Amino acid sequence: QQIVVYDFTTNTSWSFKDARSMGFDNDSQVTINGEQYNLSLALNGIAISPTFNYVYYSSVGSKKLWQIPTWVLRNKNSNFSRYVRLVGNKKSNSDALIFGHRGLYYAALEHDAVYRWEIEKDLLQQNALEGEVVLRTETPLAQNWETMQWPDGLSFGNPDTENLHFLTARGQLALSGKMDFTGKQGPNFRIFKLFVNDTSAYLPSTVHYPHMGLIG
Repeated sequence: QQIVVYDFTTNTSWSFKDARSMGFDNDSQVTINGEQYNLSLALNGIAISPTFNYVYYSSVGSKKLWQIPTWVLRNKNSNFSRYVRLVGNKKSNSDALIFGHRGLYYAALEHDAVYRWEIEKDLLQQNALEGEVVLRTETPLAQNWETMQWPDGLSFGNPDTENLHFLTARGQLALSGKMDFTGKQGPNFRIFKLFVNDTSAYLPSTVHYPHMGLIG
């Protein structure tokens, strides 16, 4: 339950702990395909925004999305707990997070789906800065109860940069010891490619999105 920072210039590392934001909570009990699972798992998904001003993260055992300024992370003596901020609750617990230029993508475990937080829209509607924005507008991009159980490993394509790639792994069955390897219940692992008309936040955008000045 910690975030590790590595400094390339000095070849040193340090870590930050915060029990309030990096652990699990009452939302660790999730229902997937009608079955309830206890996902008492801590911090996992983490992504830096296109502005490079904030890191966002969440725990598998929680729906909460948290935000911490990158300037806090750069100083190993920073008071992390003082500056971490709750952005809001996602539609579902998630494993993976990744930023594009248009928003934050995450795997919605309870819905067997992939969602995007429309951060640009929320910034404008709330007339807020990135350090003040509240998570409200979420768009489902893909969903399938059978083939998209436990989406994970989100990444943008290369060279097909406007496609979001992800895998599904039926992680809930693996964690509960119910994974079937005989093939009678179909494939446990799949790879998907989804056109999202977006590119990785860490690549120059080929399209000037309407509000790029707000988020990058």
